[in-house]
Amino acid sequence: MNDIARRLEAETDAALVLLSAYHDLLADDDGLKEDMIEGQTNLNETIRRAVIRIAEIDAMVDGLKGLADKISNRSERLTAQKEHLRTALAIALEVAEKRRLECDIATVSLVSGQGKVLVTNEADIPAEFWKRGDPKLDKKELLKALKAKRDIPGAHLSNSETYVKVNPL
Repeated sequence: MNDIARRLEAETDAALVLLSAYHDLLADDDGLKEDMIEGQTNLNETIRRAVIRIAEIDAMVDGLKGLADKISNRSERLTAQKEHLRTALAIALEVAEKRRLECDIATVSLVSGQGKVLVTNEADIPAEFWKRGDPKLDKKELLKALKAKRDIPGAHLSNSETYVKVNPL
């Protein structure tokens, strides 16, 4: 709990004690209750400070959301830039007819990736590749079976993609 919240709680408790102690005297006189709370506690000023703090927090949260959006956008741009550079590296290595290049800061290699499961018709895939409960395809098991050269109706392996692997020193 922060300082303003603690003060607000303490001032609220003080006002309750005050109102309870003078309950009979105050009766239904709202003006007298307000005057007594204002004169004997700092409740009104503490409420004011709490409202100001809420406004400050709202402003900070809005600012942080804007900053988070900018950071996210920058991250997406940098990720796209990295992928573009990796593609350009792969093309450059292929044109140079090199599978690997060592330089002072890294070793760059063209590596063949693994094929991915391409499902052409889920209804044809045997039950052994479905997870129990809600029907859900177990692509890990399906991939294992396809890699083991099993003929699975409704699925096959895609061609493997070549990608660039950079190993910094």
